[in-house]
Amino acid sequence: MKGFIFPAMLVLVVVIHSVRPVYVQIGNFSIPLEEVKRLNAFLGLDANVNARLMRNIGAPCADPELPVEYHHICQREDAPEIFRKLLSMDARAMELCEICVNAACAGC
Repeated sequence: MKGFIFPAMLVLVVVIHSVRPVYVQIGNFSIPLEEVKRLNAFLGLDANVNARLMRNIGAPCADPELPVEYHHICQREDAPEIFRKLLSMDARAMELCEICVNAACAGC
């Protein structure tokens, strides 16, 4: 019985660690990666949008249809910079965030 408890606890710890959501960190602000993907979908952006085109996108906070979960970003004074960085994440960066969920993960 004693030999069963340690492996069972180890498996439990690994499972709990693997189900945590992945967060994107921008300065002192963090947001779940799934919300970044939903924001891109809401704005109708492909994950591979050219960075130059990002400058032409209006402020998402000005959109009356912006989902409620993003309103807390709009209340920050650095909201334009946060939205610019969130929307300029390319598909490769998002894949890296999903694959490596540790502090060493670039961009997350």
